[in-house]
Amino acid sequence: PPAAAPFALTDAGELRALLEGAGFTRVTIIPVELTVRYPDFDEFVLRSVQAMAAIVPALAALPPGQLEAQAGGIAAALAPLV
Repeated sequence: PPAAAPFALTDAGELRALLEGAGFTRVTIIPVELTVRYPDFDEFVLRSVQAMAAIVPALAALPPGQLEAQAGGIAAALAPLV
């Protein structure tokens, strides 16, 4: 499904087969785990919405400033729950 696109190549064997099929001959796959820390809740929400924009065309198509406004609205709605 389109929403899974950023995570579509999580299977090392499938990724290796794709790369080797494309002509790469020295394929090494190294899993990487990251811990991300945000200075505050608002920054976390903003970065999350920005990441969603990579897979949700409607978010990516928003005019400048609207993505941030949407993130602010989401943060405000969630703030009482945090």
